Amino acid sequence: MSARWNILTFLALTLVLCLPPYYFILSAASTRAIPDLAVAGVMWAPGAAALITRLLSQRNLRGFGWAPGPSRYLLVSYLLPVVGCVTVYGTVWGTHLGGFSIERVTPFWRSIGVALTAGFLIEAALALGEELGWRGLFVPELAKAVPFRLVGLLSGSIWVLFHVPAIIFAGYHSRAPIWFGLTVFAISFVAISFVLAWLRLRSGSVWTAVLFHASHNLFVQDVFDRMTVPGRTTEYVTTEFGLGLAVVYFAAAVICWRRRKALESVS
Repeated sequence: MSARWNILTFLALTLVLCLPPYYFILSAASTRAIPDLAVAGVMWAPGAAALITRLLSQRNLRGFGWAPGPSRYLLVSYLLPVVGCVTVYGTVWGTHLGGFSIERVTPFWRSIGVALTAGFLIEAALALGEELGWRGLFVPELAKAVPFRLVGLLSGSIWVLFHVPAIIFAGYHSRAPIWFGLTVFAISFVAISFVLAWLRLRSGSVWTAVLFHASHNLFVQDVFDRMTVPGRTTEYVTTEFGLGLAVVYFAAAVICWRRRKALESVS
């Protein structure tokens, strides 16, 4: 099957498969009432769609990038969100734009230990669902048909749209105005898409994207956000919807863009 057929089939299946879990998410009475299985269902919709697409097109599950690839790319994938969080949140705490509180993660070291072990495995299992789709199948197929700039823009834009219903209707946003958070989120996640596309294509491994995704979710949502006492303007800078991480990821995207010629040797 052609790359175009794989892309269109994958996107159609993703749309169909994410509708049922999104129904339960959007119809929940509050964010706390959202079923965990519905969240997992949305995150695994792209992965299930990608698996079905591969089986339909080539009768096997090759081509996802199952091999781990060079360890340096895996290490960069894991550490980039950590470095971003330390930089952004450290600046916020140091300038008193937001407060720092160990007590908000109680007991602190036990919570950190759980987050870095079992918590990371849970995040990775959920991230695998999305990344089998977006970077396991979608990005490599796009790379067969369009130049790298469009691989990043298209995969990033569709990835943002995938999150929009939860952001607008299901409380998945910060305390900043939704219009602001959605705009920054879009910029940030398109930038991330350039980084993840580069890492996926350069390393040949989908695990780079899985590690980055899991590390981002873990350290932003479960560690640094929880240790931050927000002030009036804190969340304009912190969280997934703040300017801080958007700047860090945009800088990383620029680096990947400048090194796009390195992908020619693996195409």
